[in-house]
Amino acid sequence: MTVYNFNQGIGWASSGVEYAQSYRAKCLRDIGCEAKFIFTDFISITNLANLTSNLGFENSEIIWLYLAFTDFTIQDSSYSINELTQKFSKPIVQIEELENKIRYFFSNDSWALVCRDDVHRECVGWVEYVVKNSLVRKDFYSSGRYMTEYYAPINNKATLLQRDFLNHNGSIAYTEIPSKTGSVYRFDNELVTSKSALITRFIKQLKLTENDVVLIDRSTGMAQQILENKGKAKVGSVVHAEHFSEDNTDNDHILWNNYYEYVLQHANYLNFIITATKAQKDILIKQLNKYGVACPPIYVIPVGNLKKINPPKFRSDGYKMMSASRLASEKHLDWLIMAVYKVHAKYSNLKLDIYGEGPERDKLAKLIQTLGADEYIKLLGHHDLTNVYKNYQIYGSASTSEGFGLTLMEAVGSSLAMLGLNVRYGNQTFIKDDINGRLVSYDKSDNVNRIVELLTEGLVDILNNWKLFKYEKESYNLAKNFSESVVSNQWKKLLQDIDYAKFI
Repeated sequence: MTVYNFNQGIGWASSGVEYAQSYRAKCLRDIGCEAKFIFTDFISITNLANLTSNLGFENSEIIWLYLAFTDFTIQDSSYSINELTQKFSKPIVQIEELENKIRYFFSNDSWALVCRDDVHRECVGWVEYVVKNSLVRKDFYSSGRYMTEYYAPINNKATLLQRDFLNHNGSIAYTEIPSKTGSVYRFDNELVTSKSALITRFIKQLKLTENDVVLIDRSTGMAQQILENKGKAKVGSVVHAEHFSEDNTDNDHILWNNYYEYVLQHANYLNFIITATKAQKDILIKQLNKYGVACPPIYVIPVGNLKKINPPKFRSDGYKMMSASRLASEKHLDWLIMAVYKVHAKYSNLKLDIYGEGPERDKLAKLIQTLGADEYIKLLGHHDLTNVYKNYQIYGSASTSEGFGLTLMEAVGSSLAMLGLNVRYGNQTFIKDDINGRLVSYDKSDNVNRIVELLTEGLVDILNNWKLFKYEKESYNLAKNFSESVVSNQWKKLLQDIDYAKFI
């Protein structure tokens, strides 16, 4: 059995979908199931292996759509700068060392800009060839040259004319011809006229069988192709976020989230659906039945898991609170800041550290300064939080929407008392009111002052020493439901349910 996981892109700052896939990869390894993670976006900012290994994937687990028609596989960069320069066809007359690049000048008004690999610094990432100040070619490397782009100056701008994807021996596997209306792809005996047709060709090339499972993590531009070409393979869709618009749904019609619209409208063609929380499963079942769509089996499997659960720690140096998220308007960190400001008047040893970056940083920094709270409320930017949560006692969130909330799970995994609004889905999963924290009532019609007042009351309740210890202990107990072994077994059960005889 092989589980094929379809996604679009991945970057240095990945979304929750990619993190969910990373957790899943580990679970599938734990239960001995082969998995492949397929990325269909065109990616040239770095060797894809750098991005996937950064999240803990193994190279053998990754398939990139654009390399799948060549004899290259995903590999760490290993083609050295020295190897490259030995093969230059023109003598080097000058070398200019830059921070992450080296410029090699040749004699005839031309030069090559060698860009170092982001991880393996002595290896080549890509090379730009310039003649008479015009970019003419880019070569991209991993273990060898796998792609070449050709350019020409049009209206004083370097314009991509053609992209060749190569085999190890330098032969052309296929060519992409871009245009304003989309690309066509030229193979030896075939012309593929669109990106969607290229995806179809790839799915057929997989030769899926009844032993295989396909998981659709992102459906845009590929769900139809998967369902039409799956053969006897089992297909499931993973729901990573809110799947419908509540404001645009009534008794007769539902507006699905556009990212899930196709798969939910065609749910009768799916073998199963996966949600991260039971609350979302229950809502989705009711909606599919209500709006006349056949409902396949729906499984609840958390998108994350906890490798280690840290027990509560007694602290005598005051109350330390943290929050971690993108600094974006929908996270409403200003509400949390104002609540902490109010509580600090009574509990002067309360401190709040906020981790993350985003467009609201300047606004939040100004609010903290205006309140005169610089000494006890701090914006700490991006950090690896693996060993950070355990240094705190309380986790706070003022977000009005959390699909699952990996940071909430990680906070519970370090036995933090929890504070948040009573909103779907993550808060309701990880914050049990007056058990491991306070789940503050929330209504969209409430004004900011009312919301801040409720958060303030919730935080004051948590800071009662007896309750704080109780809440921390209950978070520790709750976290056990999200341990790596528990979640791995949930994946095992799903695969057994699909076809017990085929599961390894």
